[in-house]
Amino acid sequence: MFKRMCSRFGTRDGIAAIFGISPKTLNRLIDEHLHDEIKPDDDSPLTFEEAFSVYSEAGRQALREAQFEKALSGNSTMLIWLGKQYLGQNDNKDIAVSVDDDGSNEDEEAPLYDIALRFLNAKKPGRAGTEMPPED
Repeated sequence: MFKRMCSRFGTRDGIAAIFGISPKTLNRLIDEHLHDEIKPDDDSPLTFEEAFSVYSEAGRQALREAQFEKALSGNSTMLIWLGKQYLGQNDNKDIAVSVDDDGSNEDEEAPLYDIALRFLNAKKPGRAGTEMPPED
């Protein structure tokens, strides 16, 4: 039951409460009953953190598998998220700035507000003519 609670990311206090014992007693029981399984060649006491690290990995793996199942079943949000996490994909957008033949930027003197307005209107197909409120 302790291993299952760790795989579901239970806390030391929460697990101790379920067993009806103090966190200090939980620490002692972890060392007594799981030491040989986790640290057989080490005489130092086994801590909750060490045991949790080992047994919570099963929960992490179960979550990964569930995420992949969601993605492979067609969940586009999960496909995008996994692509960003594992395939190096991102949402970066390149914005080009045009420069006249003489090397000057045609928007060089335009106020930032006007540049932002043109950018926003250009990015919303079917919304031409929609303008931002006048600058105060």
